[in-house]
Amino acid sequence: MLGFAALALAACQSAPETPQPATLEPALEPGAIPPQPALVPSGSAIMHQSVAVTLPGKGVPTKYAAFSGLWAGRLDGMYDAKLAVQTISSDGKVTVTYAWGNLGDNYPGEAAGAGRIVGLR
Repeated sequence: MLGFAALALAACQSAPETPQPATLEPALEPGAIPPQPALVPSGSAIMHQSVAVTLPGKGVPTKYAAFSGLWAGRLDGMYDAKLAVQTISSDGKVTVTYAWGNLGDNYPGEAAGAGRIVGLR
């Protein structure tokens, strides 16, 4: 029986791979830098790169315009989250995208929506 096991193991072994010669890639055009993978911890909130913020127009009151931009933080110091306030109108209406990391048994994700800033004087 032991001899059969040794024979079976020997039959399953494969020859070591021979190292392949390094290949050179063509040079890039001047100034062209390919996108690099982000070094983001697993479970972090990741906002899609297509999410863009439009600066508030001149008619948007400062009290609303102050909310424009990308915001990031942690819920309870441990759950990663990001918020992009993408557009703001003069009456406080906004469009947003929210991204979250691991949150309990929920996997990271992203959602977009619309709302209105309230409670400011």
